Amino acid sequence: MATGAVLLKGRNAPPSHYLFKIKSFSQLSKSSVEKVCSDDFEAGGYKWKLRIYPTGDKSRNVKDNISIYLELVDTKSLPAGWEVNVISNFFIFNHQQNKYFSNTDVVQTRYHSMKTRFGIAKYIDLNTFSNLENGYLFDDTFDEKYESETFGCYKWNILLYPNGNAEGKGNSISIFLDVSRSSIPPDTNLFVKFLLRVKDQINGKHIEKNGNHLYAPSNDVANGFRNFLSLAKLKDPEEGYLVDDALIIEAEATLLGLLIFGETKINDIIDVKEMHYHSLNTMFGISKFNDLGTFSDPVNGYLSNDTYYYQYEPSNRYVDGSIKILSLAKLKDPKEGYLVDDTSIIEAEVTLLGLI
Repeated sequence: MATGAVLLKGRNAPPSHYLFKIKSFSQLSKSSVEKVCSDDFEAGGYKWKLRIYPTGDKSRNVKDNISIYLELVDTKSLPAGWEVNVISNFFIFNHQQNKYFSNTDVVQTRYHSMKTRFGIAKYIDLNTFSNLENGYLFDDTFDEKYESETFGCYKWNILLYPNGNAEGKGNSISIFLDVSRSSIPPDTNLFVKFLLRVKDQINGKHIEKNGNHLYAPSNDVANGFRNFLSLAKLKDPEEGYLVDDALIIEAEATLLGLLIFGETKINDIIDVKEMHYHSLNTMFGISKFNDLGTFSDPVNGYLSNDTYYYQYEPSNRYVDGSIKILSLAKLKDPKEGYLVDDTSIIEAEVTLLGLI
């Protein structure tokens, strides 16, 4: 097995088999906790678990690195002389880039009764991982945090870190807008314009900050501002932000569009429209999305065998192949030999390059 890995390759799709989220990870690395194990999960008809050493696998003389292993469990139910050949890869989520990063190559391993655990002893060094600027450690939940009640059809809520988060810790309050991922339809992202406001209860000079963000069901990254308001300004009684130990925070979320992963990629969207849903109008859309003539013409590629396909990620039903593999004229030419006795022979080869 490789003894070290450089996290270079990133992708948008989450791992296909298991996600393991560890809260208060920095506290684990500072404590005497030697290892953390995930719950058992199933993949390929077998049961597995992740075994992570927050400060390194001491049995391999590793320190100041995170060690990670994939362990095959419940092996007693397997027949005598069993072997399981596995192609695996480990990913770590980068909250800043909103991507899953890994070493560039997948690993092929052979599990058997004498070897039920494989992994990478030096997956990532602790200095790189713990540096908040690198984006691997985010919202380390040991920090004091308050959440508002949910509001809106997508179940929004405000996150407040009264003593700051990340670079705002100790000098500012941090405020974020989050959404319940279970309220977002599968394979759909919410493109949202948001505004966060701290009210000046004395002078009426409210502080407002706004931005745009793409909320996706595949990650749990909230968006907002780590240095929203300095603690010094917050605690100044003449400013009016904190009155009778009460702080008023307001949020507005405007849905600019629903981005569905299909044949139209996000980068292909030229224009989005701002929509304001209210009690008198709960439905918006495009009445003339595509004319039937364009849609039905096989040349345009929307219909294949009278079926309209979208490519869904990460689990998809996209059919890959060639639309024009052989002309009908060439197929029917008896001299070519492709059609003999009204029989055409089609073969296919599939090579599995890896399970990611």
